[in-house]
Amino acid sequence: RHGWSGLPPIERLANGVFYPMTLASNRHVAVAVIPETSGVAFYSDLCHPSGRDADDIRLRLRRILSLDFPLDEFRQLCRTRRDTKLHALASRGWGRILRSATPWEDAVKTLLTTNASWGYTVKMCKSVVESAGPATPCGLRCFPSPRQLLERLGLEGIRRLPLGYRAEYLSGLALAAKGQARWLSLPGAALAESEAKACIS
Repeated sequence: RHGWSGLPPIERLANGVFYPMTLASNRHVAVAVIPETSGVAFYSDLCHPSGRDADDIRLRLRRILSLDFPLDEFRQLCRTRRDTKLHALASRGWGRILRSATPWEDAVKTLLTTNASWGYTVKMCKSVVESAGPATPCGLRCFPSPRQLLERLGLEGIRRLPLGYRAEYLSGLALAAKGQARWLSLPGAALAESEAKACIS
């Protein structure tokens, strides 16, 4: 099974995944993502998600599944190299990568994969989620934002998490990211490369 679906807060289902996430409205929701022949269906544990919340969920799923990632250049490269097998896969929509719901979650999970076994990475992600992640209506926990991490744990609490040397880096990352919530927590947001480098340097 794909490692992406094994990292908390994602939980595997028999035919898909549960993905708890915090929406722009600050509502916390667990989204069941189910692949279908004609695309992907999703269901949330919010009784009646508003139009804005439903649109936000769709936007996050587009990011998670990289649906806006351009494949034309990849397909052309497959044609140029005459790799019919790769071209057939690309033409069916394959070639996209799975991402987290936000750039912040991707950044933290990348940090937690460094110099660690897969089992330890899963354990570290679980520790971060369970210690600071807000709960959805069905009780699943979302990945905490930089602000939630700092407010619920503080710097000392983050450093006490079982992350090894990564705890210090996570503290610094959370402090640096706290003021950049707009582009770190919104899946559709983006910065120019120079601006992004200035934010994280």
